[in-house]
Amino acid sequence: MSQTNRSFDGPVFPDVPYAKPVGEVVLGFAMESLGLALGPRLPELLGDWFAKHPKIDIVPAYFMPQEFEIQAVPPQIDLPLLQAVGELPTRYWLTSDDDVFAVQVQNDYLALNWRRRPELSYISYEALRDRFIEIARTIETGLARYSLQLRPTRAELTYVNLIEPGPFWSQPADAEKLFKVQIGRSHEAEMIQHAYASSIREDHGWLGRLHVAMLTGFDQVSKEYRLTLNLTGRSKELDERSVEQAVTFMDRAHVAANDAFRALLTVEAKRIWGMT
Repeated sequence: MSQTNRSFDGPVFPDVPYAKPVGEVVLGFAMESLGLALGPRLPELLGDWFAKHPKIDIVPAYFMPQEFEIQAVPPQIDLPLLQAVGELPTRYWLTSDDDVFAVQVQNDYLALNWRRRPELSYISYEALRDRFIEIARTIETGLARYSLQLRPTRAELTYVNLIEPGPFWSQPADAEKLFKVQIGRSHEAEMIQHAYASSIREDHGWLGRLHVAMLTGFDQVSKEYRLTLNLTGRSKELDERSVEQAVTFMDRAHVAANDAFRALLTVEAKRIWGMT
């Protein structure tokens, strides 16, 4: 059985409002700079994918943090502060008509976002993985016309889980019912934050790190609390600068994220999310 077949792609428990907590998934990689003016070349580089994502926004550049096996290193200075002189990369955010998919493209970064809508279920990691590979291959073909290559340097996979208020969760103190976190005097808590990081390893060595962060917030419009659980797997510098190597890490990060999610769940949460 492959690692990806071990995946948990969202629970099935139709009587619970927040039965499928996966709200957004992002697959992406940093890469060697293309050195191109991307704007006018986007239709050519993305091919049919450009027509499938007709809404275009220009947003600030994204700089993927670096992961080091030994964490005892000086804090990194935010890269944009070091580039006060000179032009920052432009990031193009191309969104599908239904606002479900988005492709992010900048000279040194490529990503695919999937965002859940009320009428939609999570479509599975495997489906998103295949879609991302197709987009990357299309761009590779477009770059070949300029004698350029797509050379990923680091890979990243993020799950954003949004747990809506419901019968089992409606305020910060209830977080202990769903997740194995203990907060002293939790009945008085107005906000709860829990975070940790752990290494992602294989037999041949250290691959990167999984970052897990749980946070409660308050929606001033609905006057309800919100609970988010974010899991991000981020690689070290890739040994081989290829799409295959980047996706291989995403597969491993997918397993690590699902394992971490399961480990955090209480017995009650596993029951209401159909995971017993």
